[in-house]
Amino acid sequence: KLFYQEVDYYKFAFSYRDIKKECRFLQKAYSKYKGKEFNSCLEVAAGPAEHSFKFAKIGKNTAVLDISEDMINYVKNRGKELNIKTYLKDMENFKIADKFDLVFNMLDSFPYLLTDEAINSHFNSVADVLNDEGIYIIEMDYPCILESSSNDNKEKQGILWRINNEDVDIKMNWCAKGSTFDSATQIANINVIMEVYDKINDKHKIIK
Repeated sequence: KLFYQEVDYYKFAFSYRDIKKECRFLQKAYSKYKGKEFNSCLEVAAGPAEHSFKFAKIGKNTAVLDISEDMINYVKNRGKELNIKTYLKDMENFKIADKFDLVFNMLDSFPYLLTDEAINSHFNSVADVLNDEGIYIIEMDYPCILESSSNDNKEKQGILWRINNEDVDIKMNWCAKGSTFDSATQIANINVIMEVYDKINDKHKIIK
């Protein structure tokens, strides 16, 4: 929970992603199957909603949904002039009045749905907000990523990366030591460690 409360740090930690390229993929995928561009979109489990900001800036009717109040407040404050709608809701089971051509779920957020019942409820919720013949696109990790968090690999360091600029230096450890994977239930318990060095104030902070 603390990890998602640090919105600015979270956003910077994942800034290695090519958001423009990923948005082009979403646009091309929709056009490939529908033969036209989409006009409206909903980003589910949106976090800081970088993709939605890109779409809003090119005139798409854009909305975001997230369970984190901190993330939703961030989008509200940053997206006022872009008219991005925000929904503070759990993606497992939600109801909203608006309909969308495209719904998308990025950065491996789908696995937060831990049971078949939760997945079915989620798909039903998404189906209810899609326009006729709308499309839902989900981004997920390649299955082998689970190997790095399995019980047999407790001594592995996990997935490491580092992002820094003149103001802040962030070291990320995803699937840190102690992460586990239950092959029977297919549920992973992922430990995440974010080490932040605030260069301006010369302060270190560890977020788990």
